[in-house]
Amino acid sequence: MKGSGDEAPCESSTAEDQARAGVKKLENKGDQGAVKHLLDELVADVVTSECEYPEDFTASNVRILLSFAACVAAPASHFLPPYLEREGITLLSTDEKTSKSLIVLACVLFYAVSFLALLAFQYLHEIEAILFTKQKKGVSSSSGLRVSTRMERFDDVYKITIVERKSARGTTNSDPMTLERSITKWIDEDGVVAEKLVSKDVKRFVKAFEKSVHKAKKR
Repeated sequence: MKGSGDEAPCESSTAEDQARAGVKKLENKGDQGAVKHLLDELVADVVTSECEYPEDFTASNVRILLSFAACVAAPASHFLPPYLEREGITLLSTDEKTSKSLIVLACVLFYAVSFLALLAFQYLHEIEAILFTKQKKGVSSSSGLRVSTRMERFDDVYKITIVERKSARGTTNSDPMTLERSITKWIDEDGVVAEKLVSKDVKRFVKAFEKSVHKAKKR
């Protein structure tokens, strides 16, 4: 009884020590979504902080703008017709009833177009990307990087793909490079992430990509 009573505080103390030390730990290694999300955060942090690629927020800003536009359509369809009616303003038609119906229809269409534009942007531009960067000073790349990740369902292999973003002329000088790692190499059986090892592998991968871009530009 004494032994079992002593174990719980030890386990709790270890968890608290890890939290204080900033150690990243997964509660459930079987939660593939949580595993990928955590590794995505680490990879993005290494590329921007340690490899010194400035993040490009254009894609996220476009996504926010399209989401905002779609959200505005709902309250507009609800509050705009009564406001126009109070002010005696008619739009799209001289008939008041027809005007109200057309305004609501226009708001619905605006919402649909904004939502479809958001889906198209995510599918055609972002796809599996977790990070877009600007050009890094001192490297051969004339543009930034597009970093995407992938984990197949029921698979323990985490894939990172880096490709040079297209230049203003719509061209790129290098082929994509992919790094594959089993998550068992980076996460132990207790769910603790080996952050230093992740950082080392990702930095080595980015440097290899930079060298390949440099060679491609020399051809």
